[in-house]
Amino acid sequence: TKPPVVRARCGSSEAGIGDSLTCGTGDDLAIHVAMPDLPDATASFVWNAARMTTKTIGRGTTFTMPAAAGYLRVHVYAADGSTAAITNPVYVQTR
Repeated sequence: TKPPVVRARCGSSEAGIGDSLTCGTGDDLAIHVAMPDLPDATASFVWNAARMTTKTIGRGTTFTMPAAAGYLRVHVYAADGSTAAITNPVYVQTR
């Protein structure tokens, strides 16, 4: 199984897993997750070690929140509930 594709974006800036992203105050942070090999999987959006919400991935899903300083991870679970992936962080800074 290929790893999940995770892209974080705010304003015109974009970052992937292991990268840093700088957002302006008042920006929205959008995290897009795709896992083509596991369309029935679910993705949990984790912000600063707290699970925020979980969605079915399907052809791709997006989580959004107001931009803040911290880090995010995505935990992916297969349809049977087993862990398929836990990403490294994407670090977010605000200016």
